[in-house]
This record gives sequence, C-alpha cells and structure tokens, in this order.
Amino acid sequence: MATEVKWIKITVNMFDDEKIKLIQAMPEGDAILVVWIRLICLAGKCNSGGYIYFDVTLPYTEEMLATIFNKPVNIVRLAINTFIRFKMIEHDEQGIYLLNFEKHQNLEGLDRIRELTKQRVAKCREKKKLLSGIPENSNDFCNATVTEDNATDIDIERDKEKEIYNICPFIEIQNSFNTICTSLSRVQKMTSGRKNKLSKRWEEMPNIEQWKQLFTIAECTPFLKGINEKKWKASFDWLIKNDSNYTRVLEGQYGTQEGQADQKPNEEYQKLKASLDNGSS
Repeated sequence: MATEVKWIKITVNMFDDEKIKLIQAMPEGDAILVVWIRLICLAGKCNSGGYIYFDVTLPYTEEMLATIFNKPVNIVRLAINTFIRFKMIEHDEQGIYLLNFEKHQNLEGLDRIRELTKQRVAKCREKKKLLSGIPENSNDFCNATVTEDNATDIDIERDKEKEIYNICPFIEIQNSFNTICTSLSRVQKMTSGRKNKLSKRWEEMPNIEQWKQLFTIAECTPFLKGINEKKWKASFDWLIKNDSNYTRVLEGQYGTQEGQADQKPNEEYQKLKASLDNGSS
C-alpha cells in the first residue's frame, strides 16, 4: 500500500445526503451503510486515489470483503451493487474505485505527506551513505512513514520503539515459556510478528522475572490449560496479544478450575516456583 494515512473525512451532515437517505430506507440499509464506511476506510488505508485493493496486483473480491467486514457475502454484494447503481463507486480490472474520493480525504494533505516522506527518505539514505560508505547509486532503501503535522513526533516514537525492540530478550522469554508452560503449545519460532507484539509488552513489563512469574501462574491455572467448558487453552500468542491478557493472568483472574476469580493456584504455583528457583526444571 502507499504512504500510510490514519484518517479520513466524514462530514457531520453525511446523513442528509439524498443517496444516504435512500440507502438507509432499504431493508438492509444500516448494514449497507456500514459497508460504505468500511470501504471509505479501506480506500484511506490504500491511499491510492480511491482504489481499494489487498495488493496492487490483487483486488479485493466480495468474499474477501465479507470476511474482513464480518458481513455475509450477500450483504456485501448487495452493497456493492447499490453503490455502483448510485454512482458512488466503480469497478474495473484494478478493483473497486470510490468516486469523488476527495470528499473523504484531504488530497493536499496527502501530497504534503508524500513530500515529507520523500524528504525523510532522502535524508535517511544520505545519513546511511555517510555512516557506512554506501555507494551513491545504491538501491538500499530506508523505510519512512510520515503523517501530517507530526513527523518529528513519529521520529522520536520510532527511535524509542527501535530501542525497546533491540533490548527485548526475545529468546530468553521464548525459552522461559517453553520451560515453564509445558502444558501449552511450545513456541517453535520467534517470528517478526511475535517480536513486534512482545517488544510492546516488554515496554510495559521490562523484567524477565515477572515474565517467569506470568508463565508460572499460567502453567498452574487449570482454566488456562484447557479445563473449561470450551476446552480452550491459552497460548504464548494469547498472552502477549495485549496488556489485558497477561495482566488478568498475573492478577489470578483465571484462578479456579471453573475460570472464576475467587482463588489463585497457590499450592501448585508455589511448588513450581520453588522448583524453578532451585533450577530443577
């Protein structure tokens, strides 16, 4: 996709538009309008003049959109046909195209973003060339994403994220999980996706002993090991998905066999923790 943009324009009088009123009056009007908003958001993410595609060589199909929007295919198909009939979108070999996309996006702002990105890439390439002797005609590329009015803030934030990423002990955390959580699926590979999530969690909890405690509690909690009505098991990816999951585990909110929060796995936890402290596990 093109330069990342995280905003679109929705006017406050959107529902006064005749087309929107006619769509809303249809039997599946509300669902169709949700699809319309989702299409506008996708067009903003693609940032390609109103086109919507998964990749420049792979247009979205109705089935793909139904999956992404969590809507039945027949609703998505009805919505697409309605938007075509009302001349809100067109469809060609490149994919779906939103007409009058400038209504929903600040095109001057996008031009500014592209220019800032171009300047930042040039500066980054020049810096790398000076530091490492990269030839002037090198194709080496420096990734850069700039959003309007906050290029400096993004630079600072990205430097911070990069620093955290570099110091996060990925392999040590992986080995600790595999050693302690023997009832859960082993982590076979520390993928880039896992590293990205884990670096965010490490920023929130930068202490390996706390991670070992987290894994110990998870291993000593029957509910997290599949002893529940749905036979669901926790996993490493679930633990690092967001700050809420690991916090609830640390607080013992899955403490009983029934998954209630009235007990913590005290005895089993203490035994496993003692064995780990003694180096016997």
